[in-house]
Amino acid sequence: MKPLIEKYLGSLPVQHITPAYKDNGLRMVSGNHFFKFYRGADKKSLVLDIYHGKIDYSPDLALRANMLSQIMTIELIKKIREEKQWIYSGGVSASVIEHPYGHYSLTAQMPCGPENVQNILTELDNEVAGYLKDGVSKEDLDKVKKAMIEQYKEGVKSNGTWLQELQQVYFWGIIKRIF
Repeated sequence: MKPLIEKYLGSLPVQHITPAYKDNGLRMVSGNHFFKFYRGADKKSLVLDIYHGKIDYSPDLALRANMLSQIMTIELIKKIREEKQWIYSGGVSASVIEHPYGHYSLTAQMPCGPENVQNILTELDNEVAGYLKDGVSKEDLDKVKKAMIEQYKEGVKSNGTWLQELQQVYFWGIIKRIF
């Protein structure tokens, strides 16, 4: 049965459609907002702190956002988890996105006890203010660079990495420096 399905799918006509993004106008809500959802009987909280805004996309900015998120994750785990013991785990993700409009997003996610929520938000705001004022330390930047190089060396050995690269080139027309 499988060979017949493959033959049928392979014989279907291909329409030459160029993929395109459509901006439906959906945007993140501006300002400071607190959303509280109550579910379950256990006293648990999940802090999601999101910083976002418009920015012109560039691959360099996307790389810098990725590096910043890794540095912030290391620092938050060191300070908030290990030193202050306010969270169980946590992490930061950051991205600069080109389509459908140029914007950035930095999201910190930290599960914790409800008594620590405000302390965590204050500490996170202080961390972000510190990065805006002083930038990142050379030591932290070197750690992340080294980790990214190792990750790249391992990634080029896997089919998944090359599949992703080929999809970006052939499907979206993104020309990478590697090719």
